[in-house]
This record gives sequence, structure tokens and C-alpha cells, in this order.
Amino acid sequence: MRIHHLTRHALGLLLWGASTLTHSQGVPDGAGKSLVDGVCNSCHLLTQRVGGGYTPQGWDTVLRMMTNHGLNLTADQLALAKNYLAQAYPEKPKPPAVLIDGRHQITLQA
Repeated sequence: MRIHHLTRHALGLLLWGASTLTHSQGVPDGAGKSLVDGVCNSCHLLTQRVGGGYTPQGWDTVLRMMTNHGLNLTADQLALAKNYLAQAYPEKPKPPAVLIDGRHQITLQA
């Protein structure tokens, strides 16, 4: 029974490692990549969380939230992570608003 448990555990680690390696390949190169790749991907897949990117101030907010959730980096590491993230995942432009002339009735449904 114990061997079966260890085998399952080893298989899980192998699959997790392969999944992390596959997803980390999509992370852009740059100073701080290995830090961000290792730290962020240890809890969630970075490439699935960056969305539309952020401004440098937005990345400050994200890193502060992650610190509140247990991220433990030095001030130098936080600065390196922020600079990397701001360059690798800058805020993407938002689509322009579409303005419609005249009066319209709008119904929102949940």
C-alpha cells in the first residue's frame, strides 16, 4: 500500500513538473524571468493570470496582493519581479467605446 502511495505521489510530481515546464516556456525572456517563473508558477500559472497586463503601478498592486497571500520576497526581488512583469506583460490597450446615437432601452440579465 505504501509503495502504491509513493508511486502515485511521484507520478503526480512528474506530471506537475511537465505541466509547469510547458507553461513556463510561454514566459518571455528577460531579467527576472527565472524568479517570476519559479515564484508565480508555484501557486498558479502566470500565463493564465496576466490577462490584459498591467502598468508598473498595477504590478505594484498585484505584487502587494500576492504578498498579502504569503509571497515572501526581499525588496530587491520585488523590484526585479515588478520590472520584469511590467516589461513582459505591459497593459494592453483597451478597445475603444462604441457610441450609439439616440435613445436606447437597455435590459441587463444575470
